[in-house]
Amino acid sequence: MSDMAQGFTVKDKRFFNQNGSERESEAADPARPDPDSHPQESENREETVKKEAGGEEQRNLPPADFGSFIISLAHAAMLHMGQISNPDGSRTEKNMPLARHTIDTIAMLQKKTKGNLAQDEQALMDGILTELRMQYVQTCKKQ
Repeated sequence: MSDMAQGFTVKDKRFFNQNGSERESEAADPARPDPDSHPQESENREETVKKEAGGEEQRNLPPADFGSFIISLAHAAMLHMGQISNPDGSRTEKNMPLARHTIDTIAMLQKKTKGNLAQDEQALMDGILTELRMQYVQTCKKQ
């Protein structure tokens, strides 16, 4: 009964304050994982993070904006048309229905965003769609 009368204590083990800054008092907290305490686990954890995040390439990615999104869709369409090789560099493969679907997706985005894009974003989308459609027709003729 006396144990229940004492109640309980809540200890905040978060590493960051509400505003996102690192808590100074937690820097020497023994509960906080120390990467040097288990070097093998630390190395494995870092490798996993690099593999999940794309390794060194992750740091060189362009900002996530509308133009980058449209360019990534265009890249996928070119990949499906067999105009660029697979990311592993092994070979090129053609999947024309998937290429057509990706081009149609960009066209759908063009319609849905009409009047809401900056001039450079609209010009980028127009140019990419024109080029992809021409490449699609040329690739279909070659088959």
